[in-house]
Amino acid sequence: MVPVSYRIYCDETWKNRDKEIVSPYYVFHGVLLAESVFGEIVDEIEGFRNQRGIVEELKWTKISREFKNAQRRDKRSRYEEYLERIFFRFMVEKKISFGVMYLEKTEYDRVERDFTEARSCSKHEFFFMLYFQFLTHCFIKNQVKNQPVKIYIDGRNLGKVGMEYDLSRLTKTLNFKSEALQRWRSQPTFEPDWMTRIRGAIQDVELLDSDGDHLIQLADVVAGCFRYILENKIPPPSSHDQGSLFETNTPRQLITPQDHLSDYFYSEIRKIKNYEKFDMCAEQYHYRFNIFPFRFV
Repeated sequence: MVPVSYRIYCDETWKNRDKEIVSPYYVFHGVLLAESVFGEIVDEIEGFRNQRGIVEELKWTKISREFKNAQRRDKRSRYEEYLERIFFRFMVEKKISFGVMYLEKTEYDRVERDFTEARSCSKHEFFFMLYFQFLTHCFIKNQVKNQPVKIYIDGRNLGKVGMEYDLSRLTKTLNFKSEALQRWRSQPTFEPDWMTRIRGAIQDVELLDSDGDHLIQLADVVAGCFRYILENKIPPPSSHDQGSLFETNTPRQLITPQDHLSDYFYSEIRKIKNYEKFDMCAEQYHYRFNIFPFRFV
């Protein structure tokens, strides 16, 4: 087997646990990094956690408590420091990428029902098809291409009794669809060795528990900022050195911890070269940050 070149850590969500209601969107999200920088990034995360005394899981749903603790100490939120030191640093250094695909939850439910009834197949196959769309459009087409990759998925919702997913089948499905895509795009007959490499590019899919994995936690915090901005239709922040005010006719007040962290995140990403016009509520295909609004056709 060819050594792995890339890793993708990902998850999907459709619940807004802050409000105990179902989100209007089904969101797939993840981070990609080269195998060569994996150790460096994990070491940096562990160093930051040790330095700042973080022992619990870093998660979007926990930012309220952290924000209140920071206010009491009159200090900066550790979640802001975490994003600055880990995500933005490695994004600027072109060592990590983030991708997100979202679709309306009502549309997901409707098409899933029609899909499984028309093809007499399981919900797992529908789920596999969407994971292929997410991975392909956010990571594989523009970065991984045909290099060998290993995929890690948060298994909290996929490993429950009666809901176990056949990961070997998911691996085969992803490779089969990737090969079909290559044949459609390129037309000519490929060399056998090259085709073998395409068929085995996605080498493995593994379930992890986010409670113990640094990179799934990183993806969760970034996706939380994105989803909060998307669900609240927050416009891009001001570019006139107003700091924490959103660029609207009536400046948006920052009231909740989610307001503050998402405003910080949105402002910081627009400081990066070539991201000055970045709009979280629009389709985006930047090399290090892809937003793919999926639509059924």
